[in-house]
Amino acid sequence: MKAGIVEIAGMFPRRFAGDLLALTALCWAGFVIVVAGIEISVTIWGSFDQSLWAELAQIPSWFVAFIGGYITYTLLPMYVANGRTRREFAFRAALFLPVYALFSAVLMTSGFLLERVLFSYNDWPQTIRSQHLYTSATEYGLIFTEFLMVYLVWGATGSLVGAAWYRSTGAGVGALFLAAVPLGVTSVAMTAELGPFDWVLDSIRRGQGELPLAVSVLACLAMLAGVLAVTWLAVRDIPLKAKTN
Repeated sequence: MKAGIVEIAGMFPRRFAGDLLALTALCWAGFVIVVAGIEISVTIWGSFDQSLWAELAQIPSWFVAFIGGYITYTLLPMYVANGRTRREFAFRAALFLPVYALFSAVLMTSGFLLERVLFSYNDWPQTIRSQHLYTSATEYGLIFTEFLMVYLVWGATGSLVGAAWYRSTGAGVGALFLAAVPLGVTSVAMTAELGPFDWVLDSIRRGQGELPLAVSVLACLAMLAGVLAVTWLAVRDIPLKAKTN
């Protein structure tokens, strides 16, 4: 068993993982500066009464999806062209995805800690107004869980769209429509809101007011498994495009 774990660890794509993790850290630092700059500039006219970090938390999800798409659209063809199999690359990408989601979730969770320093200094309430899995900016376990689940699904969905788009424009457009399912379910699982169809959630909640945490997490993991399965179908026989000058 130990040998198997060592073998799997040896398959981890350290080369492109290091580059992408470093890029993500730099982008996160830039995001922190932008958010802090907005909050500090507001002190000229007034004060904040809610967490801006929570309000803008959706933006990095698109970046995570882009990274997932970059892996399958750009890196996969490069690996295959250099003699690696599609199966091997898919396995390496599957190892990278949870590490990347974990890394990104830690960064985003720490953003609440940094924001808390600024809010405490200015005596502002770090209130959560938007709907999330968490209701307080100090519920770091729930905050981390939400970011982790969201980034797992968004990263995998980005990979699916990237692979489909590499195959053909039509397949890519179809994948965009298909992506609405896992992303929508993940959003519902994390926010416990379904607009006019809240009665569906009420049947699950049974008057509890929110979805059980286990249900939310399992829903996201189910979406992740489904997206990875469909992505493999798109990747396993993906043709390499001839380069044109």
